[in-house]
Amino acid sequence: MSTTYPPEDGTPSQGLDRSELQWQVDNYDQRRNSIANRASLIFVANSIVFAAIAQGPTPGLWLVRILEVLGLAASLVSLILAVLCTVNLLPQASMFGEADRGIFHPRKARAKYRDAADFAEKFPGSQRELNLNIKHHLWIIMCEYGHRYRMLRYSCMALIAAFALISLANAIAKLFS
Repeated sequence: MSTTYPPEDGTPSQGLDRSELQWQVDNYDQRRNSIANRASLIFVANSIVFAAIAQGPTPGLWLVRILEVLGLAASLVSLILAVLCTVNLLPQASMFGEADRGIFHPRKARAKYRDAADFAEKFPGSQRELNLNIKHHLWIIMCEYGHRYRMLRYSCMALIAAFALISLANAIAKLFS
């Protein structure tokens, strides 16, 4: 840990230097990719649940039909949660609070600089401004990762429930056939 810049009141603070901040940002970018890969596995696993349901209901067994419908519902919940762990439907500011990411926010960077030449001329501004933008960006991606990972865990739980319900339905159907 090193002293990066004094806070507003002028007292020194311990913080991460720019290379440590960059490592943190890269680390969370890798985690975000990992979540997307895991969500794709959940999509594939849900196709197995749908294939099991597509076998068709066993005639006359209402308990099996109820379990299949519950399994289908759990699978749909799992799919919805898997989608929610890959996209943000709500603005980040409403989810995690305001944080000015400066150049790390694509729309704001495009509005701030006319073109590449303007960017090269004005960037990075001050060291303090750049470090603050990096820290704000890190805050947003840390919160975003936590939110997406939570949705992924809920999606996995719903998928497990779907598998359990469909397996139970198939076991009961075989028992009474």
